[in-house]
Amino acid sequence: MSGPTIDDIPQASALHTQLNTLNQAIALLKEPGSVVSTVLVSNEGAEVNVNPVPPIADPATLSSLVTALQAQAEDIARQLGEMGFGAG
Repeated sequence: MSGPTIDDIPQASALHTQLNTLNQAIALLKEPGSVVSTVLVSNEGAEVNVNPVPPIADPATLSSLVTALQAQAEDIARQLGEMGFGAG
């Protein structure tokens, strides 16, 4: 008999969804020529449109965003690990 899956535990499922979203954002921001023109931020169901004018395209700024998102992803992966789930 196997233990529960991530989907069986609401908090783990929510963390896993956040981790996947962060990893997708990181991958997009790392692509050459990436710009941030619209970002949807969900906070407990609320959505916010962010439209910087001009779009954020400075490589140093994008790198800082990637670094911040990676730190958040690492924290979520750690939390999942503490719950007995790998980050995969």
